[in-house]
Amino acid sequence: MPASQAAAEAGNVSHLVYLAAYQLDVGESLLGFHGAPVPAEATQPVPENPVELFYGDVGRDEAEEAAKRLVPQSTKSFGDVLTGAGWRTIPSTYILCEDDRALPAENQEILAARAGTVHRMASSHSPFLSHPVELAALLTRISLAV
Repeated sequence: MPASQAAAEAGNVSHLVYLAAYQLDVGESLLGFHGAPVPAEATQPVPENPVELFYGDVGRDEAEEAAKRLVPQSTKSFGDVLTGAGWRTIPSTYILCEDDRALPAENQEILAARAGTVHRMASSHSPFLSHPVELAALLTRISLAV
């Protein structure tokens, strides 16, 4: 979401890539996309079972190490609405992770429909850990096509 907002205001961005991400529109928020209210707490804790949620197809040891680096997030980041959506004026690509438990594929389908191009990976939420070579190759193909 910060990339969408920042890109809308920057003059030097030529392409956006959303990786299992919230490609939100102006007036939308992450919680609003899901129809959820903004919690009263200032921060949101790391979700329970982050290994299964974010790293379902990553080796157990690597997934546990990655989960240890997660920290609580500001509730504001989940509830603030976008005032600019860079993808409206900048070409975009969406990489849909089909086995994502954090942002299910059916939700990603809605978001991906906003992108000019969509690619799919048989991956959890974190293909940069579970499929790094495949993801790097895909990002290279995307960058060369721009």
